[in-house]
Amino acid sequence: GAADPEVTADLETVGYHVDAQVSATDACVAGAVSDARTAGGNLLVAVLADEPDGGASAFSAATLAEVGTPATVLVVAPSTVDYADDAGFWTQTELDEALDEAKHVASDNDVVRTFANTLVGTDTVCSNSSVDGKSGWAFIVMFVVIGGGIIYLVARSVRGRSDTDSST
Repeated sequence: GAADPEVTADLETVGYHVDAQVSATDACVAGAVSDARTAGGNLLVAVLADEPDGGASAFSAATLAEVGTPATVLVVAPSTVDYADDAGFWTQTELDEALDEAKHVASDNDVVRTFANTLVGTDTVCSNSSVDGKSGWAFIVMFVVIGGGIIYLVARSVRGRSDTDSST
């Protein structure tokens, strides 16, 4: 798999690239990159909508070769997640542990955040409005409460009207 010039340019300028069609958010990925840099590492993250040739492993290695600075490149693709590293800030063991932890979560945001959290020792969480079960339940509960309130008010209003009609 060859590196993508657009992805490489984004990694060199802002430290991350998030394709438009993925569930990851710029805010979450940028936060993970920032936390890693605050800790002293140079984490670069690419979240891709399409699986690259050779998977995340080949793409991360090719991208790392194109980036003009020692770094850890994490690639999150639809079917594969992997990293390439030539910075040496984190040990191979630390990076492998972070990758292993990241493979056990569901959303793209969670994969990126878990990888960074494991390396840096933080426990930051990103909101995953598209996949987070709690936010879905909040909408259902809110809908039921509002819907129930409207039905109650309409029923009370109709009952009130029929009471006044019968008294005339």
